[in-house]
Amino acid sequence: MLLDINSYFIHKVLEVSSRSPTKKMGPFEISRAALTAKLPPRLHYLAQPKPEPVDPEAREPVPVRDESWYKRKVVLSARQLELAKPRQYPDDPEEKVVRTTRTMTKQMWLAYQKKLETFAAPKRTPPSPVSPVRRKKPLSALLPRLEQLAKPAYRPPNMNEKTDEEMRTIKKSALNYQASDRILKLSVPKSLDGEALLDLNHEQEERRRLANAKRYVLSERMKKLAEPLIKKPGLSEDVKDNPYKVNPRALQYKATARIKRLARPRIRN
Repeated sequence: MLLDINSYFIHKVLEVSSRSPTKKMGPFEISRAALTAKLPPRLHYLAQPKPEPVDPEAREPVPVRDESWYKRKVVLSARQLELAKPRQYPDDPEEKVVRTTRTMTKQMWLAYQKKLETFAAPKRTPPSPVSPVRRKKPLSALLPRLEQLAKPAYRPPNMNEKTDEEMRTIKKSALNYQASDRILKLSVPKSLDGEALLDLNHEQEERRRLANAKRYVLSERMKKLAEPLIKKPGLSEDVKDNPYKVNPRALQYKATARIKRLARPRIRN
């Protein structure tokens, strides 16, 4: 197998050396540096074919150990013998140790059980199914507390509160204050846009019209038109004196051919 690989590499080296140096290598060609390289032991090992799987029936049987092998004498160390001995506990029965996750005496275990009962108890007692009996206190027992609550709460006077005169007076420093350029710039009103100006003009026009309406004096014609129209009794058009009376013109009416045709009932198949 190794001879075949070496002969293959030698053949490739000769093939590459015979080519012209300007010729471009193809995708499946090997460079000259790769052909002149020496194979490491790892590649020699990987070049060997894998061994064929061995038949399980052809394997050597596992030797069966007899009883003498299990009864052989084993020499133990002093540390192993010390660990194999049972642990020594006090002889006093009151001090008997109970094995838990850690070594505890009987008194410690009883105290631990009481602590567990305390931890397992609910935080508050469950409500009784029977409604509690509430005893009403007499009014004489409640009067002292009611009188105490009826008194207004005491609040100390505010010493920092200013009088009306102090609120109206202006400080001398404020009177002598000189505004800076920034304050003067901020005091200039902003120019309004067109819509805001239209709204202001409309409000002014409405105020002017309202003022004119308040000063308006009615004329005689307006006063006359404002009076309600009084109709004579019996000539009212809204309410009829005899609702069942038929107009004599309606009795003299002659129906046309169109009206007669529409007055016929519709015949359905």
